[in-house]
Amino acid sequence: MMVAVLLGALSLGACVDDNESASVTDLREAKAEQLRSVAALNQAKADAEAVLAAAEADYKAAQAEYERARAAAENASAEETQFNLQKAQEKYAMDIEEARLEHQMEMARLQHELEMQQGTFDDEEYSRLTILYNRYYVELNNLTTLQSSLVDQQAQLAMLEANVISSESWNAYNNYQQQQNINNYEAQLAVLNDEAYAGLDNGELQAQANAKYKEYELAQVAFAKDPTCEALLATSAPLVAAAEAAETQRELVSDINSIYYAVDYTPNFTYYWDYTAVAYSYTGSQKYVSYYSDVRINEYNKLMADRVLASQVESAAADLGKTTDTKDADTAYGRLAAANDQLKTANDQLATANKMPETTDAEKAAKEAAIDAANAAIDTAEEAVALAKDNLTYYQNAYDEAVADQKEFNEAIAALDVDACNKAAADLEAALEAQQDAEDAWNEAKSSINDLYNEYVALNYLANNSATDIEQQKLNLQAQIDDAKAAIETNNYNWGNAERTLEQAKIDIENLKGQIEAQTIIVNTAKAALEAALGTDEETPAEEEQPAA
Repeated sequence: MMVAVLLGALSLGACVDDNESASVTDLREAKAEQLRSVAALNQAKADAEAVLAAAEADYKAAQAEYERARAAAENASAEETQFNLQKAQEKYAMDIEEARLEHQMEMARLQHELEMQQGTFDDEEYSRLTILYNRYYVELNNLTTLQSSLVDQQAQLAMLEANVISSESWNAYNNYQQQQNINNYEAQLAVLNDEAYAGLDNGELQAQANAKYKEYELAQVAFAKDPTCEALLATSAPLVAAAEAAETQRELVSDINSIYYAVDYTPNFTYYWDYTAVAYSYTGSQKYVSYYSDVRINEYNKLMADRVLASQVESAAADLGKTTDTKDADTAYGRLAAANDQLKTANDQLATANKMPETTDAEKAAKEAAIDAANAAIDTAEEAVALAKDNLTYYQNAYDEAVADQKEFNEAIAALDVDACNKAAADLEAALEAQQDAEDAWNEAKSSINDLYNEYVALNYLANNSATDIEQQKLNLQAQIDDAKAAIETNNYNWGNAERTLEQAKIDIENLKGQIEAQTIIVNTAKAALEAALGTDEETPAEEEQPAA
């Protein structure tokens, strides 16, 4: 009986031990799973906090940029205010909006991961959020593209307007020259067709031609005292001065933009006359001038230029290092210090080798080998020093160039007077117009002298050519008249093309503005749907001031 009880007790004890071990294992696995879930939950929360911090940093940076641009616009002239505000809205408002909604989507993603870990996730809801966000992102990019195109087309429009003005001036000048030719040919043709000269012999015709030439010479001498001559000559000096001033301002702007494009402008060019004498015929030289109008500082590009140039100086300084850098510094001076240290070590190695004993053949051989190794190390170290010096020169030049670029840019910006630039362009255009008006009056006043000369040419031709030649000359003159009229038509057509191109550009801009208005509605609708799904209606500067259409 005692044996049975003992066996039963042993059997029961074995059974209890097995069940307890399984329970402990289950408990431990459950505890481990709980710890893993808590760790995952904590990691997800940490990720969410990191995303939130990054998004808030991006948001604040974009908001600061936006406010800085708004302040710059408010401090600008009335003419520039709308331009700067539009650029601020287009550039920064969308950055802020996108940062905010991107943060909301990232938080939704992290929430989705938490729900998956807890077994309560809703894939369908998360997929819907993703679709809404992607739709908003695509439509926002489309709007940004349209607004960028509008800025480009508005800049192109300014160039087209300048081209039309230049084309109109050039067209008027060419047409005037062609009309003068027509007047000359018609005056000669009228004499050749005049029946009053038909019965005169060659001697009589020559006498009339000589008399007409004498009349022309007297009129020419008298015209030298005409007020229009002095008036035209008086326009030369102020026009030359205005052209030089405008060219100087243009070069200043070009110097700035050669380093970093920080100035917006409308390019213009024209030809003008520098008159040195005016009478019936004038002498003078035609000159070309290129100048800028509508000059304004591009605040965003200037900000980027300041950052880029400062970064280049900082980077170059970091690469160059300081004269006090040790061999451990990863700079040009540090690498030179390392090379010099390498050379010192090699020289010390040679000095040690030279002190080695050489009483036995083995010692002599060892000393000779040590000296050879030291000399080889010195050669290698000297090469390293030479390379390090070349490297130092390269980085010193790079640093000097970066500093010079920054200094040149800052000095050029400081020297630039936007008002002076625009005034120089306006003064030049006024001087050009004054000269054109004076030249028109001068040409009108001397037109009667041209008639006298053309009559002389025709009479002289009648006196010195046969009837057959005269008929052929009539045909030639008529052909030249027709060619001149055709040239005028071509000039007018080309100028009309410039005008039509300008008008089409204006239509395209209006159409683009309409597209932007429509796309803005689409973006706002997509944004509203996303915000509704995310359950947020947080206000941002992007909502307070939508980008200008």
